[in-house]
Amino acid sequence: MRRIIAFVLCFCLTLLSIPGAAWADDRAKEEFTRNYIYLLDHSLKMQNSLLKNLINNTVNMSVRAKLTDGSVELADVTTVSNVDGEANVDLAFNLKEKKASLKFDGDIASYDLKGKVYVTEDGVIVTREAVEAFRKMGIDALGELDEFNELPSYIVFQEDVNTKELEELDEVLEQQDKLISDKDEEMKTFIKELINVIPASCFRYSGKYAVLDLDMSVFSSAVLLNNLKENSEKLVDAFLALMEKPEDVSDEEYELLKEQMKFEIVNAIDSVSISDVQDFMAQLNDEKPISINKFQIKTSRTEVVADIDLSGKFEEISYVLKGESKAELTAGALKGYANLDFKLDSPDITIDLNMVEDEKMNDKEIQAELTVKGDMDIDDNIIGGNVKMDLDMDFTDNATIVIPNLNEENSLVIDNRIKVSPAESGAVYPFLEGIENNGNIRVFVYGEEVDFPDAKPIIREGRTLLPLRALADVLDCEIAWQPPDKVILKDKYGESEDMLLIIGSREYQMGDEVEVMDVAPVIIDNRTYVPVRFIAENFGFTVDWHKDTRSVILDW
Repeated sequence: MRRIIAFVLCFCLTLLSIPGAAWADDRAKEEFTRNYIYLLDHSLKMQNSLLKNLINNTVNMSVRAKLTDGSVELADVTTVSNVDGEANVDLAFNLKEKKASLKFDGDIASYDLKGKVYVTEDGVIVTREAVEAFRKMGIDALGELDEFNELPSYIVFQEDVNTKELEELDEVLEQQDKLISDKDEEMKTFIKELINVIPASCFRYSGKYAVLDLDMSVFSSAVLLNNLKENSEKLVDAFLALMEKPEDVSDEEYELLKEQMKFEIVNAIDSVSISDVQDFMAQLNDEKPISINKFQIKTSRTEVVADIDLSGKFEEISYVLKGESKAELTAGALKGYANLDFKLDSPDITIDLNMVEDEKMNDKEIQAELTVKGDMDIDDNIIGGNVKMDLDMDFTDNATIVIPNLNEENSLVIDNRIKVSPAESGAVYPFLEGIENNGNIRVFVYGEEVDFPDAKPIIREGRTLLPLRALADVLDCEIAWQPPDKVILKDKYGESEDMLLIIGSREYQMGDEVEVMDVAPVIIDNRTYVPVRFIAENFGFTVDWHKDTRSVILDW
């Protein structure tokens, strides 16, 4: 397993080092690195400023879109062709205040559509014009309004706000902001070490550019492997410097953890031989999950120009990605251009698209022109056409969100809130609505109830225990018994370490570590029962408890 990880690491590390008549030597490699780091530094500062504005300001976004030669051919032979249309959308939102306003108008397939939508913590407010537009477009989510002959100016849909998801979004944005703000030097150091692994023979000069050329042969070269081994400690140190210490781990424990990770990764790399790498690459060449037909990155002090041609196949799925792109730093702004062709062929989906983007951004604004043309076939439903969009995003807090004043005369309230009490974690699960407490313990996985035809879940020492076989099926685990009293749970996909349990004992083994759980596995009526929360969480699941319905909720 370690060797496979090291092989993948050899392959991935080089790809990760690439940012978004000639001769080769270390000078070209050094200049490529300097150019890349210089542009990365400016890009990180710009991203950091935009991210702070996104978190703290009211953002205004305007989209102007035009559709030409649109066509739809459904599996039932229904066909619509030569569809043209235009649409304008103006959106203002404030993530901190959790509110937004949206105005749209357009002419699509001869339908004149317009309206406004407002989002607040209390619900979604839709204007009468917007409801009529949705009905014209065949959106049946508003069917509950059919019973009203006349609608007031505003319809208020009171919805349950998923506070957990909003909190997770806030946390992700804050973490990204912290990463860019506090770890920018560490990121640049990590990228330098990654690029340092690539052989100097892959770099050259061409005019004003320092150029990186990659092909599949690079990954099976002895020079790449030697560079990786020689620089493995610096590379791992740079990677570990990017990590954030978990709040529940002490400084001493965290240092020990990093030392252990460094030891294992460096040893894994050192254990790889050139013949191992060549065998692995030969297997890749046979299976062809990825082929690098062309991969060229050119850098100057102010530009990054890329030219790529990738293809590959996974079982019955094949793909091709070709494109050219350019990023240029000019007077405090970053200008970008990309022309990409993407093809995907699978039993259920076929995609053939071309995308051209022209973009300019600074720390306050993003302007972009995007053109997409081609067609998609999804389960024999074919959609095609050409779409051109103009996008303008202003992060300077100039926009104002004005929520209309509502009263009984100008509004109608539709209460869609779920009448379900929150679970132990505070989350509300819609699929529990209408579920009654019949005294039995229920188990839901991804919102679907698990059936227990024979042995039922039980509670022992204040903990919920499930039949081992049923839980293993839920977790996608295989069971291996070691008589007389040991059982091993194996993750079918190899994403988690094996767990060894001992019947009647609270001790268990996860990988090489021996730990203690709070309730022991037991055998009752010839059935083995194990603690659901403890085992499921060790295999990456989240576990929640809903007291009112006596329900265990598992999710990934």
